[in-house]
Amino acid sequence: PPPPPEGMVHVPAAAVQPGLADAQRALARARCVRDLDGYPEAWCDARVGPTVEPVEAPRPVGAFFIDVREVSQGRFRECIAAGACDLLKLTWDLDTQPATGVTRDMAAAYCTWRGGRLPTADEWLLAARGTDGRLYPWGDDDLGDGREARANHGRFTHKGGLPERSDRHKYAAPVEVFDDRGVSPYGAQNMAGNVKEWTADTTAEGEAVAMGGGWREAPFELRVTRREPLAPDTARNDLGLRCVVDVGEGR
Repeated sequence: PPPPPEGMVHVPAAAVQPGLADAQRALARARCVRDLDGYPEAWCDARVGPTVEPVEAPRPVGAFFIDVREVSQGRFRECIAAGACDLLKLTWDLDTQPATGVTRDMAAAYCTWRGGRLPTADEWLLAARGTDGRLYPWGDDDLGDGREARANHGRFTHKGGLPERSDRHKYAAPVEVFDDRGVSPYGAQNMAGNVKEWTADTTAEGEAVAMGGGWREAPFELRVTRREPLAPDTARNDLGLRCVVDVGEGR
């Protein structure tokens, strides 16, 4: 293939395997039980039980380039300055933190300005998972803690994830964190944790699909197979984006 645009990696054409195989489901459920300590185990059955994310037939995906990292606030502000993007609805202190407070239309407009587009959910899954059916971008190993952490995540309460520091980050971290530990098979980083990412997919009910988990989610929710339906006009501080470019296009 031609060289990837700056800040992107090449994902070759392949068949992606949606869903959780038995081994990965067992790992996800065990992590869920740990994360939801003190809650009935039936809660984990509802979230990662046999009927959740079943294995589907492999689906072919064409080759593409994808951003190595989540789009940062600094990169998104270049689009704002060019008059092609709306102002972020929520912001962080650092330009290196991810662009959040973006609706799906805002995310799509940014990618169009770049000469690209939002990934489909299958493209996102292939870039994060590769072809071997792994649970997380780096494999099936757990997320780790402290200096060995592989992803930025939250802890569980009945209201959802809360900030915590076992991964050394309380809120959304700069997009270059975990460069050497949370990398996907193709070299994409932070595809589990930090912020969920918009995709181009829409459910039959008209909801948009986000992938990847975020800094609020419990660790078991950072599995690559999890697809979260959201209203397309959702804008949150744990929801961002990365772009793809068709081979031979973009900048």
